[in-house]
Amino acid sequence: MTKRTSDLMIAGLITALAGTPALADEANPDQVVVTASRLGEGIAGAATTVITADDIARDPGADLPSVLARQAGVQMFSLFGGVDGAQSTIGLRGFGATATENTLVLVNGRRINDPDQSNVDFTAIPGSAIERIEITRGNAGAVLYGDGAVGGVINIVTKNGDNAPTGTTIGGSLGSNQYREVDLSTNQRIGDTTISFFGTDLVSNGYRDDNSIRERNFDAEIRHALGNGEIYLNVRGDDQYLGLPGAIPLSIWKAAPKTDSTPGNFGGLQSFNVTLGGTQRLADGIDLVVDAGLRQKQEPTEYGFFGDFYKIDLTTWSLTPRLLIDLPLFGLEQKITTGFDLYQTFYRSTYSQADGIAGYDTHRLNQRTVAVYAEDTVALTPDTNLSAGIRLERADVAARESVNPAAPGYSIYTVPGTPLNQTDDEYAVNLGVDHKLDGHWSVFAGLSHAMRLPNLDDRNYVLVSPTNFLLKTQTSWEADAGVSFNWERFGGQVSLFGMNLHNEIDFDPGANFGTGANVNLDPTRRYGAETELHWSVTDAVRLHGAVTLTKAEFRDGPYKGHEVPEVALLSGDIGATWDIWRDWLSLSGDVRETGPRNLGDDYLGQYAAAPSITLLDAKLYGKIDRVTWSFSGQNLLNTKTYDLGYVSSYSGVTVYPLSGRTVVGRLAVSF
Repeated sequence: MTKRTSDLMIAGLITALAGTPALADEANPDQVVVTASRLGEGIAGAATTVITADDIARDPGADLPSVLARQAGVQMFSLFGGVDGAQSTIGLRGFGATATENTLVLVNGRRINDPDQSNVDFTAIPGSAIERIEITRGNAGAVLYGDGAVGGVINIVTKNGDNAPTGTTIGGSLGSNQYREVDLSTNQRIGDTTISFFGTDLVSNGYRDDNSIRERNFDAEIRHALGNGEIYLNVRGDDQYLGLPGAIPLSIWKAAPKTDSTPGNFGGLQSFNVTLGGTQRLADGIDLVVDAGLRQKQEPTEYGFFGDFYKIDLTTWSLTPRLLIDLPLFGLEQKITTGFDLYQTFYRSTYSQADGIAGYDTHRLNQRTVAVYAEDTVALTPDTNLSAGIRLERADVAARESVNPAAPGYSIYTVPGTPLNQTDDEYAVNLGVDHKLDGHWSVFAGLSHAMRLPNLDDRNYVLVSPTNFLLKTQTSWEADAGVSFNWERFGGQVSLFGMNLHNEIDFDPGANFGTGANVNLDPTRRYGAETELHWSVTDAVRLHGAVTLTKAEFRDGPYKGHEVPEVALLSGDIGATWDIWRDWLSLSGDVRETGPRNLGDDYLGQYAAAPSITLLDAKLYGKIDRVTWSFSGQNLLNTKTYDLGYVSSYSGVTVYPLSGRTVVGRLAVSF
């Protein structure tokens, strides 16, 4: 951590007290009730799912991406065996390689997707800190949260003084590949002030050679009630080192899946986040929520095979005030969320021959997005809700490339790109309706429009050489319809969707005279069906299942009728939990199936598709007084497979093998 970062942390701790807006304290009925989400009870007309902390505790998956991958409409890619979810990609509604750029991930309603191509670092979110996860599929979340919510929104709500019990828990885990983890969580209340802390320290050698990981992260929060409101300070930090063994030829995959094709390559991540804000009740039914944040990130990456060192420095300032209005208007109950979002990002990426050596090629991009939005949910009748919303968003981008002829590694082919200064005005809209047919059945339907701005790394590698940083914004129209049902022990949801996209942004290997480039694709579409079911057979036995059908294809151009790569047509999950003996002993298990999908960059479907994947996970767990324990196994069938592969004219077919069988034991004590 730099001195500047340390000074910022100290200054923040001195200037504010409080925590993330959350549920009211039962001991103070006048305290403002504001959840850490703009979703409230969900968006009418959208397919939504809520994963609780209990669901996560029962899940046999070893990390957060694995938990998410069991949900309908969710697809996961794991580059290096996914130790604790590191470098795993989670996407909604079939976006393959660009899943991260099209799926918006939030922590307490604030976006954590960076405006570059880096994956969301799920390892930086301590599992013990999660209170629930809200999934909103499709375009519907774009009004409230902005660009990047094309496939959907995943909102991770963390525990704090209002939704977590007072106390401290210390835990530890041991597992395969020399996996070792220690974690600490505590939540303390002192009068009107609560203090929460969650921290994790883990190391592992990883499944593949030179695939070790070191991860340290924390999430600290102070919150303080003030009259009809509260103020809060949240500080999160992450320090990660991950070995990058690279893709290996398909021809040697089965015989030597652990092979390291890029010795010495690694990726680092150091991030620091501060959020300061609060809530204030302005009048009965009207609450003001103001959040301001700072995120700093450094990503050093060594590409030893190419003799390059690549480093990203990124700083984002944000201000996101909003009004929550819960008042009857024109004789109808209404819930209105309206606000203003400002994000200012400063980005620099530098190529050099080694860390500490002057860079020979540097890209600088500054991006500012400003948006206003409003979403209104109206109770037309006691059984019918209508949601309508609009967002207007402006993005200003300035990009420059500079070269240093005196730096090692410079060549005459390194030519500065054409500077870019661009303003882009975009919008998102949403119209949805829910109707309760009776005490068991409800139907919903929606129509929405969303957008995805080109991220800063997209602009670094476009069709012309030297680059001009110019790409169009991706847009999407989507229609949703579905039904949900619930009896005392059985329930579920079935949703249908169709999405037409223009200017979808992806890497086209045939562009730029066969050297590849990020481009705006010809028109594409996504359509499919998502089904989730749950059944409490008895008080002790529960079953759940999910099936997803997703078709992603080109509507026009030279690839018309062909599938978009890396999207499985069919995937599903079925699982069960059994409370065998009180709280002392329980068993859970899941089988997850992902169907074949075209290799990355194989736009014409000329090569054999990646194989189907069947993974069996199981977990024994329990609680005895203040002690919780678990013993879990992942990929118990020890299936040798891969979920990500690429094809090129230079290296043929290369793949990223998934981990073999792993086991993890955990013990934690609360006091």
